[in-house]
Amino acid sequence: MRTLVMFYTIMICILWIVPKCHSDQLKTGTIKTAPSPTQITGTPTPKPQTPPVKSAPGMTAPVPTKQGITSSLGQKAVIAVRSPAQGTQHPVGKPLPIIWDRSTISTVASVNILLMDRPGGTIQTAIKTGTPNTGTFYWTPSPQFAMPGKSWVVRIETTDKKSQGHSGAFSFAKSDTGRTESGLPQQHNQNPPTRPVAAQHLMQNDVSIWKDIKMENDNLSGINMNQIDIMQTQINILKRELENEKEARIHLEKIISEHILRFESHVHEYRFGLGRKISMSSKRNWNNVSDDELIIYVDPNMEHVQKEPPITSIPK
Repeated sequence: MRTLVMFYTIMICILWIVPKCHSDQLKTGTIKTAPSPTQITGTPTPKPQTPPVKSAPGMTAPVPTKQGITSSLGQKAVIAVRSPAQGTQHPVGKPLPIIWDRSTISTVASVNILLMDRPGGTIQTAIKTGTPNTGTFYWTPSPQFAMPGKSWVVRIETTDKKSQGHSGAFSFAKSDTGRTESGLPQQHNQNPPTRPVAAQHLMQNDVSIWKDIKMENDNLSGINMNQIDIMQTQINILKRELENEKEARIHLEKIISEHILRFESHVHEYRFGLGRKISMSSKRNWNNVSDDELIIYVDPNMEHVQKEPPITSIPK
């Protein structure tokens, strides 16, 4: 009996001590080893998930984004210019559509639009600086760019000049070969009228245009004084025709008014009924002859009809 009690006591002690020893050894960050003067105990430093990015001198480090590494620091984006297209010819004096892809520079607020002789060449003119980055701009070129055998390119660049793009090479052409740069028709007459001959057709109360225009160089302006005199003569002819038309109109109105008065003076003698039809106007203004028309039926036996009061309105 005593032996059995001692056996149970020893087993209870073993079962209580062994789990405690194992639990001490399984604690996080605790290492149970023999003591050593050079050993360092404690929690080890975790290694970083992403190693630091290092770059050689003169190289740019990639920029990580949510989608991955898309570009490098300091890298210039290329702007795709879709219009004008390569090999096209555009008439001067008409709007030229300039279209570029703004998706590569969507964060840029404004861009510069330049006209160049070739990509990377000399800037010929600044079409528009600081224009909104909408992807579309219309520019009307002047006739001075219509040079035979000359090609141009359009350059789109950001205001900080970090991103840019060029269009295809294109050219300009005159919109109408039958007209000068000023828009006047070319004179094919070998002997155009001189200023004194053209001045003979001017009216006395008119002022010639050539007296008011000051030109230093007729060749550069694209217009000469003979063309101005011809235009002035044509204007005067039209003015005279207009005055003649006014006089004829006044005379016609007078004749019509007399006929209307004649009908109105005798219309009170007529009775409405079946008979022949007379069309007349109730207004004496020639401009409204067809606007307000009276249809009067005259009795064939009007000589036996008593006099009626004058007509003042359309009968119902």
